[in-house]
Amino acid sequence: MTQLLVDGINKVLSASAAGGETRAISESTTEMVVRGPKAAFTESIGVNLALVRRIIKSPDLRTESLKIGCITKTKVNLMYINSVVKEEIIQEMRNRLKEIDIDSILESGYIEQFIEDQTLMPFPTVYNTERPDVVAGNLSEG
Repeated sequence: MTQLLVDGINKVLSASAAGGETRAISESTTEMVVRGPKAAFTESIGVNLALVRRIIKSPDLRTESLKIGCITKTKVNLMYINSVVKEEIIQEMRNRLKEIDIDSILESGYIEQFIEDQTLMPFPTVYNTERPDVVAGNLSEG
């Protein structure tokens, strides 16, 4: 419990400042690298956002947060570089994410089913990685 005392105000603000248990940042187990960063994402969205922000320090890096899942209310973030990506693409992603009507999101595969184009494409439209540097590279390309 954290208590905040302000000089001149005779009230105390109390708030819980305890954080949940988080796994330490470790090396990627599925995408090995010889050179370069070896950090992998964790289960904590806050840690994961910080890992990407360490690489992309641009003020144009944007993050939009929303909750998906009627029961789980899973926090999902849409991340992009405003000066790189077209606004139409961002709006399309916002729409696809907002249209998801499901009880539970337990892992990213649930979301892929809803946002992926249903037509056959000669190149992948969804990419999975556990490495922040790969995400940063893809964001830089739009």
